Amino acid sequence: MAFVQTFNGTALSGDTTIAATSASGVNAGELIVAFVNIATNTSITVTDGRGGTLAPISTQLSSVGGLAGTRSQTFWELVPSGSGTITVTATFGATVINRNIQVVHYNSTTGWQLLPSGDLHANGTAAGGTPIASLGPMFAYTNDLLIAASVDSNNGQFPQSPFTDRTGSIGNLNADIGDYTVATPGAQLYTTNFQSPNAGDDLSMHVLRFGPRVTGPVIVQQTTATTTAGTTLTVNFNAAVNGNRLIIAFGVNDVIANVTGPAGWTRANNIDGTTLNCSIWQKLAAGGETSAVFTTAAGKNSQGVMWEINGLTDVGTTPLGDRTATGAGTGTSVTQTAVSANQWPDDWEMCLVETANSGGAFVSNSAGWINDTGANGLGATNTLYVAHRIPLAFETVSNTLTWTTSRTFVALCVSWRGGSTDIVFQLETS
Repeated sequence: MAFVQTFNGTALSGDTTIAATSASGVNAGELIVAFVNIATNTSITVTDGRGGTLAPISTQLSSVGGLAGTRSQTFWELVPSGSGTITVTATFGATVINRNIQVVHYNSTTGWQLLPSGDLHANGTAAGGTPIASLGPMFAYTNDLLIAASVDSNNGQFPQSPFTDRTGSIGNLNADIGDYTVATPGAQLYTTNFQSPNAGDDLSMHVLRFGPRVTGPVIVQQTTATTTAGTTLTVNFNAAVNGNRLIIAFGVNDVIANVTGPAGWTRANNIDGTTLNCSIWQKLAAGGETSAVFTTAAGKNSQGVMWEINGLTDVGTTPLGDRTATGAGTGTSVTQTAVSANQWPDDWEMCLVETANSGGAFVSNSAGWINDTGANGLGATNTLYVAHRIPLAFETVSNTLTWTTSRTFVALCVSWRGGSTDIVFQLETS
């Protein structure tokens, strides 16, 4: 993703439209973001002149103080077709006198889009060189594109570092756009990035987040396998794994000393109970893998579940952390520990439970959990239950998963960071 150009239009005479035409070509698939400011409370629709309509990112934001009556709204699209210069037009539901439009253009063709928590906006009066409000936190990852758009009652100098000012102050409404490509490795939190240096200035601001991925982790493929009284469990992938994807495996019902993973796999975590055991293995895929074979001691009953998941970024050597409050015991439930720091939107949380004999029906009784192994799990002599959850907000909550019949069990609850890299999870039990 690289910045190409900005183009704008501004007017003080009454009309129902305002247009901006690019100086250079805009190609199909490239990202444009429009920032529209008007001094009238009326509807706004933005089109690209090529048959496309830009999607509104938020509802209109009303301003305060010296900007009272001014309204701002942001829009975006991946240009649907064509090449050459482009004219972006905002059409209003009523005649507007004071109005402007700014458009910023980036030359990505990788399917970038607005990402989760990718729209923060606020208004208020600055104390001079200080933020008007706390915009955030917004979580972002390496190479994410953050775009900030603001309107200031007194032509204040913004945006602030680390943003790059792309347009300068435009029009009688003093609108401006800046951007920042996240350079710091890993996930970051961002708060207010726009402020006015002038005490008493009235501002409205939007911060947007774009990146090349889907909204949250998405299961691409899933498969299962079982074996009875064997020494190996083989799980075949539905399709070959792509390179640079993380494969993660859970193994249960054998002490860790007896479990062997395929070449290149690393044990990330484990728990050894009295009669049941659980371990986590993982590997950064070289690409082309079609199966995984795990070896245990003789006579073990094994179950396995495999996912390929798009939209995760943690490809390190360990998950984010062990979230298991009770790793082994007898009963009908397992509870995650509450995290001291926020679990983030887009994270991937997973709990695995292995019971001695069937534990009956598995109930994911905390909000948002999805049962991945059916109502009664996999296997009969020992039964594997797996569920996952994707948080929708920052939280520190603890979740409880239950089954209907009290059994001896072992469990692991773990988390991985959400983000941009495709990851394959392999769950293996024995």
